[in-house]
Amino acid sequence: MHYQYDAFIRNELLRKDLEEGKSGIGFLVNLAKINQLQFEGIRQQLESKQRELERVLNENKKLRDPQFYRIIKALVKLDDKLKNKKVVLFGTGEAGKLTYHIMEQLLLSVEYCVDNDSSKWGLKFNGIEIRNPDILLKESKSAIFVLISSSFGKEISQQLDRMGFVEGIHYYSLFDNII
Repeated sequence: MHYQYDAFIRNELLRKDLEEGKSGIGFLVNLAKINQLQFEGIRQQLESKQRELERVLNENKKLRDPQFYRIIKALVKLDDKLKNKKVVLFGTGEAGKLTYHIMEQLLLSVEYCVDNDSSKWGLKFNGIEIRNPDILLKESKSAIFVLISSSFGKEISQQLDRMGFVEGIHYYSLFDNII
């Protein structure tokens, strides 16, 4: 009812101003109401943007980690090796998520992912199929480049070495080389 009385009183005062042909209290209280509504709209927009920013920062706490920037530098240095090759991401855990997010920001695409965890085979990782690492044996080594995105980089490097891949030429371990 307060809003109804507020509108009624403001309208009565404005009508009186219009009848008298002046800009009096009716004009001022209605102008104040318009300013209040505009301010409220701006405040709501700012609060919404602040909530969105907080959500993004909370989801991407790792973006504030110096490791994030080291991965970017490593990927930029690898740019020549990644050109005209199918990029395979080895590892789909937390390190893989971070690596994929960075690659997405750098507009680098991933052909497919491999993981030693057999329970993940056939599943999707950011819309990309996760495969058995043995699939790498069927690939032409000169046509692919494997990015190891796992905290088990040393073990995976040894696995790739046994498969005939050469570090720095066919693969690179992002986390072993920056941690």
